Amino acid sequence: MRTIYKKQDRAYPNIVKADYTDVQLENMYLDYFNNFLSVERWCKYYSIPLEEGRNVINRGRAINHKN
Repeated sequence: MRTIYKKQDRAYPNIVKADYTDVQLENMYLDYFNNFLSVERWCKYYSIPLEEGRNVINRGRAINHKN
């Protein structure tokens, strides 16, 4: 019998938003860090442009490393 895997629910699936809270930025960064191998694939998952994705990841990393 084949095993069917359920897609993992993410904190903010497929959102399109320009303004993010600090909590959202940190959670999106941690999602990238823990679950994706490339920024390109992460941006595709969240449906955001590559430049915005890099900005989100850098801002989220700064917030996460500040603590």
